[in-house]
Amino acid sequence: MIRALARPLALLRRLWKDSHASTVIETAIVLPPLLSLAFGTYEVSRMIARQSELQNAANEAATIIQAAVPDSDAKITTMKSLVQASTGLDTNHVSLGTVYRCGSSTDYSTTNNGCGSGQKISTYLQLVLTDTYTPSWAQAGIGSSVSYRVTRQMQVS
Repeated sequence: MIRALARPLALLRRLWKDSHASTVIETAIVLPPLLSLAFGTYEVSRMIARQSELQNAANEAATIIQAAVPDSDAKITTMKSLVQASTGLDTNHVSLGTVYRCGSSTDYSTTNNGCGSGQKISTYLQLVLTDTYTPSWAQAGIGSSVSYRVTRQMQVS
């Protein structure tokens, strides 16, 4: 048993005295945290880039809607298709529909019949983009996926 331990200890003593070996040991200690930082930075930058892509798509859709108000279901469907194409999202992750606001209220409603008499009814198109990004560390069981939700209301009347 002692003889079995003597060989690894002798190897460690020899490596400790050798300057090249100390470089290998230092690298072995420093490299994993550096790789983790680099990989984490990459994943975080991908998450931020996806949020930016969704924000830009919502801004472009808002600009198009304000320039040429889609006044029919066919035009709304076309607009939704354009947003889907620009974001790479499927039908379940892109929602475009009409919402209403009564007077100076800040709440939106899906129907325009809840306003009191004499209150102005404002009509909006509401765009909602949702997406989920699963970083590699979440796939390894550390943390969880990141959910995105970008909402824009564009007044059309």
